[in-house]
Amino acid sequence: MHPLQYLTGYPTQIQQQAQALLDQGRLGDYLLQRYPDKHEIQGEAGC
Repeated sequence: MHPLQYLTGYPTQIQQQAQALLDQGRLGDYLLQRYPDKHEIQGEAGC
């Protein structure tokens, strides 16, 4: 599975930003800062 498969419909610039954050190990921290309130679903098993 490609790590950014869910972003294929987004513009290339967004995909590149996400890939850069992922490569730097900062994507998780960025998302937690942007969206601090987690939902209850934690994976495919929750669907």
